This record gives sequence, C-alpha cells and structure tokens, in this order.
Amino acid sequence: MASQMSWRKPDTGRSRSGCANCKAKHVKCDEAKPNCKACLSRGDTCSGYLKVFRWSNKHEKLPKAAAFWSSSEAVTISLENMSEAHLSSKVPHMRQTSVSLMKSATRIIKAELLSFQHSNEFTSVPTGLLFALLCISTSVCWLYPDHLGNLREAKGLLHQINRQKRSLCEKDFKLLHAFNKSWTYYDMLLSVAAGNGPRGTSEMESVDDISADGYSTAEQTQLDIDQESPHPWTGVSTTISRLFTRTMKVCHNFHFNVKQHSTITAHNLTTALKLIKEAKAIEERLIHLDFETSQPVGETGDERTPCGHLVNIAEAYRLAGLLHLYQTFPD
Repeated sequence: MASQMSWRKPDTGRSRSGCANCKAKHVKCDEAKPNCKACLSRGDTCSGYLKVFRWSNKHEKLPKAAAFWSSSEAVTISLENMSEAHLSSKVPHMRQTSVSLMKSATRIIKAELLSFQHSNEFTSVPTGLLFALLCISTSVCWLYPDHLGNLREAKGLLHQINRQKRSLCEKDFKLLHAFNKSWTYYDMLLSVAAGNGPRGTSEMESVDDISADGYSTAEQTQLDIDQESPHPWTGVSTTISRLFTRTMKVCHNFHFNVKQHSTITAHNLTTALKLIKEAKAIEERLIHLDFETSQPVGETGDERTPCGHLVNIAEAYRLAGLLHLYQTFPD
C-alpha cells in the first residue's frame, strides 16, 4: 500500500485542474502529465485535461482606434446610437430611446462641428468628428430614411478640408484620402436609396464635390485597380464605385423622366437623349474595365478576406452596372 501511495502528490486541498475522468467521478487527481496515474491505477483510460483558452493578441485593436471610444464624446455616443437604432428596427418599443439618444448625439456633434466651421485653416483632419458624422448618418436611416442632414455636413466638412489639403502632413493626408474613399461609398448608397426625385438635384448636390482643391492640378487617370492598400468600403477599386453610382443615377433619372411626363415634348426627348448618351459612355467604361488581369498592390491583413474576394466584388459591381443599363436601355 505504501508503495502505491509513494507516487501521489501531497494532499494540498481540492484541485480544479484535474483530468476530466477524475472530475466526473469527484475523486482526487494527481494531475500527472500526459496521463493521470490515478486513472491508470483504476484501469481507466485518462481522457486528458481541458485546455485553457486565452484571447489571442494577433488582431488587437489599434490603440488609436480604441482611443476614440474613450477620448471622443461624439464617437462614443454615435456608436451607442448606431446600436440603439439597429435594435429599434427589430424591437419597436426601443424606438423612443433610440430617438432620444440620436438627439443627444446630434447636439454633441453640432457643437464640435461649429468649432471646426469657424476655423479658416485646417492643419489636421478631425478624424473623430468625421467618423461620428458618418456613423450617425447610417443609424439615422433606420429611423428616418430621407434624412440626409448629417451626410450633408460630412460632405461639406470634407470639401473644406480638401481645399486646404496641401497644408496637411503626410499622415493626415492619408487619413483624408481614406475619408474621401469612404464618401465615394456613401455616394454610391445614396444613388440607390435617397428620395424619389431625380438624382443630382437633391440637397446633397448643393455641396461642392469633395475632391475640390484650392490649387489647380491635372486630372488624375482613373485606374481599374487602386494602386494602394484595399479600402474597407470601396475595396480594391474606387473607379467601379464611381461608375456604379453614375449608372444608378442615370437609370433612375431615365425612369423618372418617363413616369413624370405622360406627353411627349421636345424637352422630354432632349432629356432622354442626353441620358441615353451618358448611358452609352458609362457602358463603354464598364466593358473596358478588366479586373481579372489587374493585380491589387496591397493586402487586407485578414486571412479570411483576401484581395481575391474584393476583386470578385468589384467584378460583381461591374456586371450589376451593365445589367441595370441593359434593363433600362434595351437598345
């Protein structure tokens, strides 16, 4: 008996890290590795030990992104409002809470916006404010689909900064470039969802194009594939986002023109011919886009979302644009 007990560890109290068999039978486990000797002495097969799982640090949030949550009141309340607005679309009784939070977020954002609008010079990009404006704009759509006020403010702010972008440092210039691409994506969404009137005459069009520059420069050549790291929203091709936006606008305007005018007039025909001409120009651009042979420069940093997936999405937008054109203009 003594020889059998010689290998046992001293009794140091109850252990919570024993093998699965000993835990199930509520007996003392010696916690020997790789197999528990207590199980072997009973003639049982040791089923091993439960693995201790730890959070991986491989994909930790960037300190800068995480800092906005605690340092920017506008970002914090905008993200909270996004969550509430989404829940209110599924749980009706939360709508009142969501509306109240949205009003608070709007008030805070307006206060920050005023301080920037009174400034004649931009030496840095107001990242938190722009991010908050874009966040609250998407959440407002769940409650009021036609409310575009926050997006209009975001576009106006981007326009102001772009006019003075030559004075920004390289880091802020890259941030502005990323926000400009984000706006390209929002403009594409608006081409589908904003109102029932003709596209191009809404309140969004009263703000100048965000790409405006205070200095005259040559127009940049549009590339099929962006020669830089993929963007979270526009993927590997900002060009296809812009072309799809133009496609949706011209198709919508053509249908609007046909439905609004029951009688044929010279003005209606002229409008229709202009839209047909624009549609043909867009078709030529879409046909000549080649995503299969173009290779992205950067990587996404996400193993589950390789650049190949984003190339496929760009191709899907290209085909969707052509499909809309052919449905609207059969000839």
